[in-house]
Amino acid sequence: MWRRRVISTKKRNINLDMIRVIAVFSVLSVHFFLHNGFYEEIVVGKRLFFMGTMRNFFMICVPLFLILTGFLMNKKVVSRKYYSGLKKTYITYVLASIACLVYFSISTQRSFGIIESIKMILNFSAAPYSWYIEMYIGLFLLIPFINILYNGLKSKKQKIGLIITMLSLTVLPSVMNIWGISRKIQGILLPGGSENWVKIIPNYWTTLWPLTYYFIGAYISEYDIKIRKRNNFILLVVSLFLFGVFNYMRSYQNTYEVSDYNYFQGIQPAILAVLLFLFILHLNLDNIPNILKSIITKISELLLGIYLVSFIFDNLIYPKLNARIIEMPKRMEWYIIIVPVVFICSLFLSGILDYISKFVFYCVGRVTSKLKEKREKDK
Repeated sequence: MWRRRVISTKKRNINLDMIRVIAVFSVLSVHFFLHNGFYEEIVVGKRLFFMGTMRNFFMICVPLFLILTGFLMNKKVVSRKYYSGLKKTYITYVLASIACLVYFSISTQRSFGIIESIKMILNFSAAPYSWYIEMYIGLFLLIPFINILYNGLKSKKQKIGLIITMLSLTVLPSVMNIWGISRKIQGILLPGGSENWVKIIPNYWTTLWPLTYYFIGAYISEYDIKIRKRNNFILLVVSLFLFGVFNYMRSYQNTYEVSDYNYFQGIQPAILAVLLFLFILHLNLDNIPNILKSIITKISELLLGIYLVSFIFDNLIYPKLNARIIEMPKRMEWYIIIVPVVFICSLFLSGILDYISKFVFYCVGRVTSKLKEKREKDK
């Protein structure tokens, strides 16, 4: 039976922190495949099937973050306090951008002037992974108004209708518009590249996919959606395997086919992200050691910085990996070393940036307080 759920903000939810950590680790894992030559390799054999399936699973990273955003922020309203929450995000982005510019300057022996650096920070090119920040800032500004739309729907049926509409506009095209129906029957069953696809339904609104995940998160939060743990896990594993087989067949004897259906706005990441979110959300994590809870919580507080500065360590590590291990499939064995190393290094640098950020806030607070005291005395 569905029921409304009241979310407490007074105590951190370790399950949500766990989802955050899984999401950021998945981002770094996606970058493992981005930088190790995977997308240039011909897809043949068990190892490439396994790598393709892993890559497909880790594409849940951004959908998880967006579902979590909807889960936590669906009651936010227009207020000064709400918009002030963007300051920490932007300061973290600016500090990470400066770190990336310093790295660029050292690695390329090129100096960046103040004006050029400011331009790069403002146009989100200083930190190469900052496309997410650009998207998130826009979403953050829209959230109070999106919530008016969502919360203005009074019945569960209306909210389901909204989500179905958003899925139809953003996710369904990744299912329907990938078939070569103008070809022979085998072309329908096992279509080749995108040049053979026929558009069946409109796909103009697919770029709204962040809102789809946001509404899904809001709905899960409000109605406490649950699937029995055993069934949830089975659905997750079976879906992952079937998607892996599908992607392997479509890419067989060609390079890995990246398309809407296995990208952030696609049906595959959407199903996997929702299933994993629900599974982790309802796990009983109360009995894990307090020290581990503290570590998970601390990591979750540094996620944005970890994500942004990981570019530096990706550029330091992957060229060495690719030069050392010539055959791309054999680089898979280094996953359990490379990704944790990038994670730890990024965590350390993000921690330093976090202390700098807190110092900046402290200084700004002190100056603001002094100015306020001075104005009161002048009165």
